[in-house]
Amino acid sequence: MNYQKENPIFIKNNGIPMCELLRSNLKLKLDTNQISCTQYGRVSKTINALEKTSFGNKSIEKIKSDEIQIY
Repeated sequence: MNYQKENPIFIKNNGIPMCELLRSNLKLKLDTNQISCTQYGRVSKTINALEKTSFGNKSIEKIKSDEIQIY
């Protein structure tokens, strides 16, 4: 756990809600042409569905694996 907390990626994204992080990553992939507009649309719909879950708006460090597996 200490390794993760010292990781620059973890520090940068600490406290960010999961769906906000997913949207940011999705936009970056679209802007860098790693995904097509069609893929962007499909993943956006998935993120919208995740926002309606109990863990969708939780900070990434507070989400438990059990919550995701139950979904």
